[in-house]
Amino acid sequence: MSGDDFRVTPEQARRELAEALNAIEDKINVPKRVGRATDRARRRFAALADEKPAAAVAGIVGVAGLVGVGVWAVVRSVASR
Repeated sequence: MSGDDFRVTPEQARRELAEALNAIEDKINVPKRVGRATDRARRRFAALADEKPAAAVAGIVGVAGLVGVGVWAVVRSVASR
């Protein structure tokens, strides 16, 4: 290998730097990651609702129950002070 094999054009270096910075931003940008995860969850739930509506309803009821228990626990904790 000669020294010429390791030369990089400025355009290529800029492109590689931009790709690296975008990858870093994607990893540390929490709101963006949460948004993507939320979108994936919505798509998966929509597919589940289309395929198995009863399972989707059961999931909604379960989540509502968990939220209710959580709210009840917080209210009870605050009220007992």
